[in-house]
Formats: sequence, C-alpha cells, structure tokens
Amino acid sequence: MSNCKKYIANRFKSLRNALKTYPVIKDPEALHQFRVEFKKLKALYLLAKSCHPDIPTSKSFKKIRKFYKESGMVRDSDIIGQLLEKNKISLTCPEAARAEAKKLKSIDRLCRHIPAILHAVRN
Repeated sequence: MSNCKKYIANRFKSLRNALKTYPVIKDPEALHQFRVEFKKLKALYLLAKSCHPDIPTSKSFKKIRKFYKESGMVRDSDIIGQLLEKNKISLTCPEAARAEAKKLKSIDRLCRHIPAILHAVRN
C-alpha cells in the first residue's frame, strides 16, 4: 500500500473512532478529533482536486461536511464553557440556561446523525 493510501486510511480510521466515541461519553475532545481529521482529509481532497479538477465531490463527503459544520456550534459552546470554568466565571442568567439547552439539543441532533455519517465514511 502506498504512503498516500496509508495516510488516508489512518485519517478515516481516526475519524471513525472519534465518531464512535463521541455519542457514548460526549467528550469534547472526541468531537475536536473528528473536526481535525476532517480538516486533514478536506485539505488532501482539495490538493488532489487542484491537480485533477475532474475529481467529483462524493455524496459522502457532502454529508460529512454538513455534519462538520453542525458540530462547530457544539465545539464552540464547549470551548466557551471551558473558558468560563477556567476563569471561574459563572453565568446564572436566563440566557446561559437557554444556551446550555440549545447546546444539549445540538448534541442530541449530532448523535442521531452519527450512524449515517459512519456509513458514509465506510463507503
């Protein structure tokens, strides 16, 4: 197997592992790893596309990209929460409660989409 194929296989393996881990323990690090691996694969895809413009964009890639964008909101919320905790800032206003409820709703929505994304990654 060529080095490029090994690299791609490892990226997809890491992407799948992060997707399998996240719904179980809701670990922000797993979501972060998914996003990092997707960025690496996207960069490789864009490089290949610049050399060979006729490479089509697969439906799987589009599904994963949509999930990536949705996961950004949850990731941003996690980072803000970590910064508030680190700086010992507590928010008890109604907006904070609504933001947390919105985050939990987004996490549930992401978790429902993960089986379809895992299927797309396998293909």
